[in-house]
Amino acid sequence: MVVPIILGSDKTTVSVATGQNDYYPLYLSIGNIHNNTCHAHWNGLVLLAFLAIPKADRESEDSAEFQKFWCQLFHTTLAHILSTLCSGMSKPEVQQCPDGHFRCAVYALAAYIADYPEQVLLSCIVQGWCPLCTSISNNLDGHDGVPRSQEHAEFCIHTFALAELWDQYGIIGDLMPFTNDFPYADIYRMLTPDLLHQIIKGEFGALNRLCSLITESKHIKAIKRPWRCSNHFEALGQMLIMNQCLDKLTIARVDFENCGMLKGSVLSAAIQEVELQHHGDDNTGENPDSEGSDMDNDIQMHSGPHILNYVHLAKTPARKFPRDIDLLAGYVASAWQWSNALTALELGKPSGQLSDPSTTLHSPFLIKVDRMYSDHST
Repeated sequence: MVVPIILGSDKTTVSVATGQNDYYPLYLSIGNIHNNTCHAHWNGLVLLAFLAIPKADRESEDSAEFQKFWCQLFHTTLAHILSTLCSGMSKPEVQQCPDGHFRCAVYALAAYIADYPEQVLLSCIVQGWCPLCTSISNNLDGHDGVPRSQEHAEFCIHTFALAELWDQYGIIGDLMPFTNDFPYADIYRMLTPDLLHQIIKGEFGALNRLCSLITESKHIKAIKRPWRCSNHFEALGQMLIMNQCLDKLTIARVDFENCGMLKGSVLSAAIQEVELQHHGDDNTGENPDSEGSDMDNDIQMHSGPHILNYVHLAKTPARKFPRDIDLLAGYVASAWQWSNALTALELGKPSGQLSDPSTTLHSPFLIKVDRMYSDHST
């Protein structure tokens, strides 16, 4: 089984007013999933890493040395992140698929979703040149250009000087793409058309739905919303934890659905139970002499929840409560006992008759209980 690896990256800005906070996420997907899940909203695209964004002073930011360092750092980082897949590209590895079966999988770098500035960075060419062919920028319809490939680029680098490569072929000869470290990988064949920025939206469709719109929509869920939920101080670690929790919740939901859980709601289950009871009453009248009908009705089981429940979350954090789970349990038990006793005194009833938590936990004497418990604990 061949597992095509689909990569995508796009630098995004989450805030301009608080210091130009930029992030460079790297996304990953595979080509074996169905087309209706091959987009951001169905978790077909996952956040793989955050790429480094080197900074420099204004004098060195536009220098050729710094630009070369940034480009080579980008390719070296990608090669290091994907290095764990290198062994599985030449020798099959046994992997467990989502359907539970084990198969021999071979990985292959298939596509890279990027806009034109990133395509220039990935293909190691000069700005303004086409990343897919060697045609001159002012004559893209000419017949002199040939399709770019790794073999063509390596031949030109070993044949011509750096200045001639720059002027005649648009190749930066002193940069090495990350695909050179992987077998059967060619960065020029991995690049997909940038339909979101280079062609009018809505007039054309991307091949296999691989366009930069996928990464643009993923930014909202993986970058911008977690950043807004953070305290904006060293937010990268908080954003990583939030994405890990979201991934775990997604996996748990899939597992629960496979086990027959999370189907419908409490209301739909109640309506279904009423309908089953109604049809059961009608059926008993039609055939009263049937043997075993009562037994079948007694042992019949209906799937779905049978308890109506609700949870109210606090709008503000509660303070001065125990942080340990054992101490918190003792605190709740003591508060319940104090509230039960005080409510019994006010109503003139024995405390044993007030065993329902709903009559005590909502009592106005909980404030007194809190104070009394604090004085008792001190």
